Amino acid sequence: MQTIAQLEENIETRPNSLEINEALAGEYAKQERWEDAAKAYQVLLSLYPTTASLFVNRIRLGATALAISSLLILVAELLQSPMPDANLTPSAFAQTLSSSKYLAAQIIFLVALPLFSTSAISIYKLLSYTRDHRPAFWAMVFSVIGVGLSMPSLGINAIVLPLVAQLYLANELETLNIYLALQTMPWSLILRLGGYVLVLGIALFSWVILRNKNFPKWSAILFLAGWIIFIAPIATLSQLHMTLAGLLISIGGIELARSAWIQAPLQFKPVIDTTQRSVT
Repeated sequence: MQTIAQLEENIETRPNSLEINEALAGEYAKQERWEDAAKAYQVLLSLYPTTASLFVNRIRLGATALAISSLLILVAELLQSPMPDANLTPSAFAQTLSSSKYLAAQIIFLVALPLFSTSAISIYKLLSYTRDHRPAFWAMVFSVIGVGLSMPSLGINAIVLPLVAQLYLANELETLNIYLALQTMPWSLILRLGGYVLVLGIALFSWVILRNKNFPKWSAILFLAGWIIFIAPIATLSQLHMTLAGLLISIGGIELARSAWIQAPLQFKPVIDTTQRSVT
């Protein structure tokens, strides 16, 4: 890997090289030489105007994915009903699991979480130009891993549990033991681990956003609070709590998406120092 001195020497002979300018900007950023990094990125973008457009479009696609994901979670939470206790009222529990609303909600979750994973990458791309690029990177990593670890649990909810419920209602009563077994340790922890990792990633994102003046702080707080409620064991949540979780996620997420959409092109515009005045 070339040093900054070597890259600066190479840029003298190849000033129009995309690779050298990009590498130099990256090295400046690693050493937290933000002013030099910003200048290098501006040179890079002036050489290839389409590069800026590409970055902006990617961030805005991520913002769109975040808004859709947040709205879908609200829809899913409104669709599904609180789970009756499987031990106390197994028939009511099975009827809830076999309902079309429950199935629709789980399918929506299967779409919403990968969309959020996509948006997390774009959000990091936007936040990577800030002083908190390192925690933003780990926020993206935990968010993507959390979604990945959550997919088996969502698949069980969408496919396995409705089949268990249907078999139970067809007098195959022992099939309910499959669900009960999944609620015991260590299986319950394994199935919920993805949600915990995901919330850790969202918490890191929220911390970075709270330190960034370009985003509304209240939106990050609402978004995080909604996700904390969302990952709680569903059996302990009333319809009010489920709706509240969906509302917090949707309101916070849509506002964050709107802010990211607005901020995307501003990251690639030069900052003008208005404090300096010309001397006549």
